Amino acid sequence: MDGLHVQLESIRRRQIAALRNMINLGQPVGNSMTNEPVWKVLILDKFGMDIISPLLPVKDLRELGVTLHLLITSHREALTDVPAVYFVSPNDENVELISQDLINAMYDSFYANLISPISRPRLETLAAAAVKGGSLNQVQKVVDQYLNFISLEDDLFVLKRYSDMSPFSYYKINDPTTSEAEMNAMMDSVADALFAVCATMGVVPIIRCRKDNAAELVAKRLDQKLRDNLRDARNNLFAVESVRAGQLHSSRPLLVIADRSADLATMLHHTWTYQALIHDVLEFDQNRISLMDGNSKKKDYDMNTSGNDKLWMKHKGSAFPLVAEAVQEDLEAYRNSEDEIKRLKRAMGMEGNEADEAMTSLLSDTTTKLGNTVTSLPQLLEAKKLIDLHTNVATTLLDHIKQRKLDVLFELEQKLLQHSPLETPLLSSVQELQNNEDILRVLLIDFLCQPSLSRATFDEYVNFLNSKEISSAALQFVYKLRSISQFGSRIAHSSEEHQGAGTKTISMFNKLLSHSSRFVMEGVKNLVPKEHNLPLTRLIDSLVTQPSSSGVDLNKMIGGTMQQQEAEDLCYFDPKLMHGIGGKDAASLRGRQPAAQDVILFVIGGGNYVEYQNLVDYGKRKQLQRVTYGCTELVNPTQFTQQNLSSMDDVPFFFLFHVLLLATSRDSVAMAALSHDDKFLELKGYVDENEKAVTIAELFAKDPNRFDKYSRSFATPDGPIMFDFSKHRVTDASFEKLIALARSRGVEKMRDAMFSGEPINFTEGRAVLHVALRNRSNTSILVNGEDVMPGVNHVLEHMRTFTNAVIDGSWLGYTGKKITDVVNIGIGGSDLGPYMVTEALRHYQEGPDVHFVSNVDGTHIYEVTRKLNPETTLFIIASKTFTTQETITNAETAKEWFLKTAGDQAAVAKHFVALSTNEKKVVEFGIDPANMFEFWDWVGGRYSLWSAIGLSISLHIGFDNFEQLLAGAHAADLHFKQTPLDQNIPVIMAMLGILYINVYNAETHALLPYDQYLHRFAAYFQQGDMESNGKFVTRSGHRVDYATGPIIWGEPGTNGQHAFYQLIHQGTRLIPADFIAAVKTLNPIRNSLQQQILFANFVAQTEALMKGKTREEAEKELRDSGMNEQQIQHIVPHKVFEGNRPTTSIVLPVLTPSTLGSLIAFYEHKIFVQGVIWDINSYDQWGVELGKQLAKIVQPELTAEGVTTGHDASTNGIIAFFKHINKA
Repeated sequence: MDGLHVQLESIRRRQIAALRNMINLGQPVGNSMTNEPVWKVLILDKFGMDIISPLLPVKDLRELGVTLHLLITSHREALTDVPAVYFVSPNDENVELISQDLINAMYDSFYANLISPISRPRLETLAAAAVKGGSLNQVQKVVDQYLNFISLEDDLFVLKRYSDMSPFSYYKINDPTTSEAEMNAMMDSVADALFAVCATMGVVPIIRCRKDNAAELVAKRLDQKLRDNLRDARNNLFAVESVRAGQLHSSRPLLVIADRSADLATMLHHTWTYQALIHDVLEFDQNRISLMDGNSKKKDYDMNTSGNDKLWMKHKGSAFPLVAEAVQEDLEAYRNSEDEIKRLKRAMGMEGNEADEAMTSLLSDTTTKLGNTVTSLPQLLEAKKLIDLHTNVATTLLDHIKQRKLDVLFELEQKLLQHSPLETPLLSSVQELQNNEDILRVLLIDFLCQPSLSRATFDEYVNFLNSKEISSAALQFVYKLRSISQFGSRIAHSSEEHQGAGTKTISMFNKLLSHSSRFVMEGVKNLVPKEHNLPLTRLIDSLVTQPSSSGVDLNKMIGGTMQQQEAEDLCYFDPKLMHGIGGKDAASLRGRQPAAQDVILFVIGGGNYVEYQNLVDYGKRKQLQRVTYGCTELVNPTQFTQQNLSSMDDVPFFFLFHVLLLATSRDSVAMAALSHDDKFLELKGYVDENEKAVTIAELFAKDPNRFDKYSRSFATPDGPIMFDFSKHRVTDASFEKLIALARSRGVEKMRDAMFSGEPINFTEGRAVLHVALRNRSNTSILVNGEDVMPGVNHVLEHMRTFTNAVIDGSWLGYTGKKITDVVNIGIGGSDLGPYMVTEALRHYQEGPDVHFVSNVDGTHIYEVTRKLNPETTLFIIASKTFTTQETITNAETAKEWFLKTAGDQAAVAKHFVALSTNEKKVVEFGIDPANMFEFWDWVGGRYSLWSAIGLSISLHIGFDNFEQLLAGAHAADLHFKQTPLDQNIPVIMAMLGILYINVYNAETHALLPYDQYLHRFAAYFQQGDMESNGKFVTRSGHRVDYATGPIIWGEPGTNGQHAFYQLIHQGTRLIPADFIAAVKTLNPIRNSLQQQILFANFVAQTEALMKGKTREEAEKELRDSGMNEQQIQHIVPHKVFEGNRPTTSIVLPVLTPSTLGSLIAFYEHKIFVQGVIWDINSYDQWGVELGKQLAKIVQPELTAEGVTTGHDASTNGIIAFFKHINKA
């Protein structure tokens, strides 16, 4: 290493020094305690005890003058002649208890040491208590110690001791139910603790972290805290930074903050090194281990708080066989001295093993009095005690290794990491394992590390777990996770991340195979791990290895490409710089700085000893001055598994799925908030500066070819559909920026992911494949490795057969009469889509009349059925689960109505069919399962009219026309999939919407069809758009700070012209509108005169909205009408139209199944694109659920006796009113 190599003081030593100074009443502690200490009481809270216990044993506290150490919450007697040293967190409870002590003058003097900084109001509370108790002069110190972390090793610290309900757990940090306030409190707490770490170590590090996760939230807070302190002249904790840290090198310390999501597999691994094995298998907490002693009683043992255990210091990170051999060697060395020890013990008159501890203590104080002949006895006895401890620990571990085959599991998992071939199939390898958790961990690791998984393999694993009576919920969880595109991209690199993993066999058991050995190692593999870097260590390596280093060999260069790119993509914070930097600037600055020699890796969401030891070993190989590993808490695999995966039965699945989805965010470039996106800011800045003062009319005046430039044509078998985008507030420059924004936000990538069957609906773990339902090209579309098209085609053929049978009379009612009416009972997408399409295509009717019932209000089904004949009516029950409350309630009512006439339950099968997947419920209802039409979980309700949900459409217009509807939509799908973005119709529609919503702050969007057949079009897309994009949470779980989905509304023209167009023309709100019309009418009444009038109004309205009417034009118009000047000036302000109202004109050649299919699909894809731009999931609808859940609570209360009190006053009052009127 170039330059002077300096061994920096460890975080543990620095924290011990700070604690000793604190306990010594703020005075430095000399190397020798020649002067008798001041005797004192040490008062701690539980966190204070957790901090001190791994650092200062009772013996050390006694040497520092501590006569008693007490919990602050315990009952404490007054000791008025003894000083009290407090070491507690500055929370309300502790401040109140200290205040009571001050009021009661409990001690001679008070030294209040706060673990973390105390707030001003709490400090004032203490001051007031001291004044009240007259103890103000007894308060000697009130000090913020900045020690709110726990040092467990020289190079290891945690923020909190592990607990089941830890606020820092990986699950809690990523749980979407965690409130924003809770999350902010957690992130603040972590940042506060890391600030304390920096203050204790005396460093102001450069901070690196991944983007858009908990690590970045913490890094930003920490960066600001450090900046604020560096600029605080009075309270700067880093004024003597270089002296405190002993740094003589010019390189800056490096702090890398990582999210646990960076590497989940390591948290599940079976390990093979001593300390990590202890943590995994035994009860190991705060450096203390619980074991059974010789009397079969559980006893706690301290694992080297004193630092005198040489075997532990040397071998805690060694493979277990090496440890066993080292213990055996120490045991044999001790036996060689045993005779001498016995002689010395007899000479002192002390016999028996129980005297060893007393002798050790005695001899440590009186050795000089006994002469040189016994100077080695204390060390020999201490060595014996440590040998006994490690023998006990190692033999206990050996029992677990043999019982659970941990050596086999370790070797097996190393092979899985490397994708190495297995000697036997994985399930055969784990078949004989007795521990269910071991089996689950291996299968989870396999699922996390395999490049691809077939459905058959998954089913095989699930069946295996079921045969073992092991819950498969966790495996299903990870299987869903595996299918997410971001996670899949990480899997492709998993072998590179764990490059070098594996084991090697060594000859080392010669001392362990003798009959005299305490360790019977037969049957245990003599394995040691190969030297390799785990993913987070590899990340550190990419940051401390200079990019231009010429000493890196070719293989490492190739293997490190991903890590180097990753390093450049990390956030960069330097508290010493005036402003933060990132991206290429950070990479450039890094290239000019010396490589970091002082490295801290901190993991949010939990760490473990495997990762810690891997980093430490790397630091030794790299000859770094200091390497420190920290984490929010140390978590063993059992705790991590239970924490994150075993809660499946207690927590809604979509929450848990979201938790692990967040774990994959590191594998994709996290999308910036739209409001902070460079391309969006560029667009907005340009429009604000250059275009908001320009009118659309002026743009037409400047460019005679504007219509040609901004209109698009889409070919259909019935003629072209024309989309005119020229009447929008857009120029060539802003249009280019809109398209660039679409490209940069990943529209093309997400589009391809949707068409490929990837589960882009990540909160439910589902693909989004309405495009597969109308895939007339019949190309394969895979979901979880299976082609969905055979299933789609099967259902379509079933629909064709049934439709033809009903229409041609082959299907008859129970009395032999032909079906004349169909009633579709559904809700939401099972109603709105079919209803809109059957109304739109009524002209093409070939089959029965179709009616729709959706509202659970009994009036709806009553008004529909009262005009129908049960003998000729067919009911379609549309409910995937066959449990939807509104739908099944209406279905039961329909069945009751039908049976009043039919009488015979068997007749139900002739008049009811189901669109469902719940065969059991369908059969119970009385429907023949042969008449159950299937659809899939990748079909969203509002996109389902193309599926079996469209059976009512097919029955009404005939299956051939239904196929034309599908074909039209498929043609639009191909256009969306294949057309460049600047020519892509739904992309342009979407981006113009983004312009108005996010730049011009428009809140609504009007759909105005000039065709009576489309009178339900706006209502349908109210659901389609508002249920899809009415979201305030991004895909990464953050609240948006920009507008998302608009309010969709509209009515057919020309009726709307006489209703709400006034608001569009002269109101104060900007309302972009889509005008939709057909050139040819399907009903050419009076030689198409009415169609001409309709179309003239269609054209005129868009022109009027664009041009408006100036004051001059209005005055001239009034003047020409004969009005005098006084009247004109009074009236003219009301006749002015500002114009500049943007519209899209969509002109169909004629309304047909094909053109309607294309039109609907274009709007669907527009919604998709806008969801991508806003970075939201357009395909879930959790907002629908809350009201339904509360309704189940309210319903029984409507008929319950007594007064309802379980709600707010308003809700209670409404329920009371309902009950009162019903009783009247």
